[in-house]
Amino acid sequence: MASSPPRSTSFSEKKDPEHQNEVFTTDTPTAETVTETVEVLDPKAEAALLLKLDSVFVPIIMLVYLSCFLDRSNIGNVKVAGMPEDIGASASEFSTAVSIFYATYVAFEAPWAILLKRLTPRVTLTTLCVVWSLTTIFSGFITNIGGLYAARLVLGA
Repeated sequence: MASSPPRSTSFSEKKDPEHQNEVFTTDTPTAETVTETVEVLDPKAEAALLLKLDSVFVPIIMLVYLSCFLDRSNIGNVKVAGMPEDIGASASEFSTAVSIFYATYVAFEAPWAILLKRLTPRVTLTTLCVVWSLTTIFSGFITNIGGLYAARLVLGA
């Protein structure tokens, strides 16, 4: 009877060409193969990258957030300046225009968060900023209460 060679656990190291990470393969006595991917990131390189990203993105995000806040709070200034009379809106219609913003704001918060994960933030945030900017620009041309409702709905989304 021929004896089988002794079984031992061996490790073989190779590079995964798709991910460029080190891959360790373990051969167990039961002939199962386990593959682990180990990512190695230099702490100094990570700190430098985070500093660079923070110094670029944080000021931009702060300006966008400030602009959005000012836009949300400007509806009060618009009332004082006489917009409701200019577009022929009653007090209740103008109050509805103020409140309608939050309907889409709450309704679209979760879908935008999911889209932000599925699409890249570059695409999602750029699209949101462009739509918000265009809506803000064209809100100066509102002539009736329907236009104000539409602008507030889009700004909330």
